[in-house]
Amino acid sequence: MGLVANQMLAEWVDRVAKQPSDRSARTWAIVANVLLGCWFFLDMTGMSLNEGVLVTRSWKDDGIFFVIFLGCFLLFLWKDKIGKYFLEVWLGLWLFTQFMSHWWYTILGNGEEKIRVFTGTVKLFDSGEVYVPDLYHVILHVLILIAFATVLVYIVRERKLRINGATADGT
Repeated sequence: MGLVANQMLAEWVDRVAKQPSDRSARTWAIVANVLLGCWFFLDMTGMSLNEGVLVTRSWKDDGIFFVIFLGCFLLFLWKDKIGKYFLEVWLGLWLFTQFMSHWWYTILGNGEEKIRVFTGTVKLFDSGEVYVPDLYHVILHVLILIAFATVLVYIVRERKLRINGATADGT
């Protein structure tokens, strides 16, 4: 399944990267990362809904992830040439960490402790036997993946423009 997803992502990046750049790739990358930052900020403050806890305040556990993400994103905004690479590497590492911390247990099992830890959180699928990430983490993972993909498209487009001798604004 992972191989198919990787192939689909590679085909999508290649197809999108062939389109002429009008700086929209950078804009989409910024929008995706702002949305990710706003969603992840809920982890710093915590949020409850009528159905239960969306996310607990986890500044002590996840604060370093937030600070690193914010630093990489600000570097991307101010020093684009190097910042896009720092942000892409961080998003890739973060996505891998989230996969190993959540989906690994869904796929391979042995997630009894995860089920106990996330009791009371809002879930898309409630299973007492198999750990399935809660709603907050599902949305977080999707946003990280989207941010990773949009920055990757931006990097590929910029590289193709450099190779072809054009600039990012199409001139």
